[in-house]
Amino acid sequence: MQISINDLFNATGNVQDIWSLSVKGHRHILHPVPGVTLLEQSVCASKSVEIVEQAQPGLYLSFYSSASTKQKSSLKKHQRANHNNDCVQVTYLPKTASGTFPLEIDTSYNLTQIHLTPERCASLTGETEDKILSYFLEVGDKLGNKGNVITLSNTHQLKEAVRPLLVCAFGDSKSISLTGKIYNLFFEILEHLQITKHINACEDCQNKILSGQNLLEVAFSSTRSTKEIAQAVGLNQTAFELGFHHLTGQSTTHYQKHIRVKQAALKIKDSPEKKSEIVMGSGLSEEEFEETFLKQFGVLSHQYGQIH
Repeated sequence: MQISINDLFNATGNVQDIWSLSVKGHRHILHPVPGVTLLEQSVCASKSVEIVEQAQPGLYLSFYSSASTKQKSSLKKHQRANHNNDCVQVTYLPKTASGTFPLEIDTSYNLTQIHLTPERCASLTGETEDKILSYFLEVGDKLGNKGNVITLSNTHQLKEAVRPLLVCAFGDSKSISLTGKIYNLFFEILEHLQITKHINACEDCQNKILSGQNLLEVAFSSTRSTKEIAQAVGLNQTAFELGFHHLTGQSTTHYQKHIRVKQAALKIKDSPEKKSEIVMGSGLSEEEFEETFLKQFGVLSHQYGQIH
């Protein structure tokens, strides 16, 4: 079954009654100034559905996450971890494009997205629309996939820019304040693209990032902060986070969790009676630990010793 995204929601942002047995969710759209759109959207399908949507030309900054909604057993309960929310997708469309997006059954898809028209991008940067297009085509070719979609790590710096934006957008703040925060995020993204572009061409920076990865593999380093690891190899935290994701395809947060849980699993195997102490020593909450452990080993931590 295919549903147009524009037909799915009513004027208040709720799912139309005709689709409510198959899809749940909401959509909130703001236009603080001409040429700028902020979208916050969540959908979950109980049947096989494909969403059809059309995108207008311009720059899209997209923060995605997805999570299973099944909670029928303790195993399912711990499979609610979000995916892809450690990154932001940057896409520049030179012309109108359309496509379909399949929804997996019993999975919630959440999207926060900012769209700036070519005219608005040109106005903000003081460049012509042609130069803006050339720039994004160039960085998309160097850093993006076949569709010129660039995936950047959602760094601590970006999170600091996004958090007040969302509070402002869905609170009682005025549009002028929201617009300023969107513009701030826009320039943060441009800076992140420049840093990643440099790292992509700099062998010295790449070697520093790989040295940082080696430090994360060492037992005593796995609980050190990303900032401490970055400083140890001679980079700032933002550059290290961006470069790490660019070279490994993983965020530093995800990788650190992987290492901490891997090390904890060895300790639990040898001393299962000390599990609570070992989990606490990992630096993760119990929920984070179990979610990561299940994804990594396919079983919950209390079942690990019975299998290995």
